[in-house]
Amino acid sequence: MHIDLNEAIRIHARMGRARYGRGAKKRALKTAERLRQAGDQTGAAVWERLAAEIDRTDPKLAKPPKTILPS
Repeated sequence: MHIDLNEAIRIHARMGRARYGRGAKKRALKTAERLRQAGDQTGAAVWERLAAEIDRTDPKLAKPPKTILPS
């Protein structure tokens, strides 16, 4: 079985949310900043994508679907 980077980010986002709750995004962004300061731009970009995925898949932030009422 092969897991690509996108799938790894989705998996890690779910794990981070389960382990750190609402603090998962903040932790990911701190890691990204540390990597950027150390000169690892690629690693920082991955952790920023992870933070975005945490936001994207957070059920508390998800908007309910629009309902269109018949006219």
